[in-house]
Amino acid sequence: METPTEPQTSERFCSPDADITIASADVVLFMVHREKLEEHSVIFADAGNATGPGNRDEIVHLTETSDVLDLLFQCMYELQPNLQLVDFPVFAELAEAAEKYMMHSAIPAVLDRMYKCISEHPLQVLEYASKHDHKDLGNEAARACISEHPLHVLDFAAKYDLKALANEAARLSIGLPISAAASSLAPVTFTKWMIFYDKWHADAQATLIELGKLRMNLPVSADTVFKVAGFFATAVPLLGSVFILDDSLHGGRPFERKFMSTLLECAHDPLTWYKVRQRLENEFVFSGGSLEMVAGLLKFLDNEFLSES
Repeated sequence: METPTEPQTSERFCSPDADITIASADVVLFMVHREKLEEHSVIFADAGNATGPGNRDEIVHLTETSDVLDLLFQCMYELQPNLQLVDFPVFAELAEAAEKYMMHSAIPAVLDRMYKCISEHPLQVLEYASKHDHKDLGNEAARACISEHPLHVLDFAAKYDLKALANEAARLSIGLPISAAASSLAPVTFTKWMIFYDKWHADAQATLIELGKLRMNLPVSADTVFKVAGFFATAVPLLGSVFILDDSLHGGRPFERKFMSTLLECAHDPLTWYKVRQRLENEFVFSGGSLEMVAGLLKFLDNEFLSES
């Protein structure tokens, strides 16, 4: 049986005239004043009222660690802690505690540090901003992590109806597993994303088939050659052998093979469509196709998650 940890008393907050004692999660006691609690936080004031003023031996237990509470109480006592010097994990907990206890006087300093943390911790800043409705902070953090965390950005953008940001994030997410979207997006956003996702992939597959047939004069029965599983994770080997390995096809014209090779890149990775859009148009036209036709086929790349009109 484990022996209970012996409480320690904070060296900074141990005033002999304190009228309330607060214990941290790691069993450090903070002897503070109800007046300060009431002045800076309605929630802390309620915690103070949980004990009778005449019973100074009663302890209020909180879930935050002593490092976090020490910083919070410094803010309450206007000791101005330098949050720029606080390790980010502790600072992140402090930010959550300031929101939880509605310490409005501490929020400006918290936000100032959050902005400065975007470059190193964009996703964590985005999650904090989204949770606590700091739209401007979240928008800046979202821009910093959209390429690596498009689903998180999409969830934030959809929440605040940031159409351009949502559309960009949605397009960057079309190659991700549905399970990842289900665990990252709010239910309403996930439903919209699934509609966007299904339409995008249906259009992409149809375009892949049509472009291939146009450039190679393939018969209709060859559609099955272009069908791929999921979000085009695997292309049928026959496709590659037809237009890459057989130099006799089309008289061995390299631009034909180059165009079809680009299509195969798109079949393997949905994001490639956006990267090579201009190249596809140029190669299609160079091999004798119509710019208007190929531009029309690639129009699905402009599909919107949220309409900007």
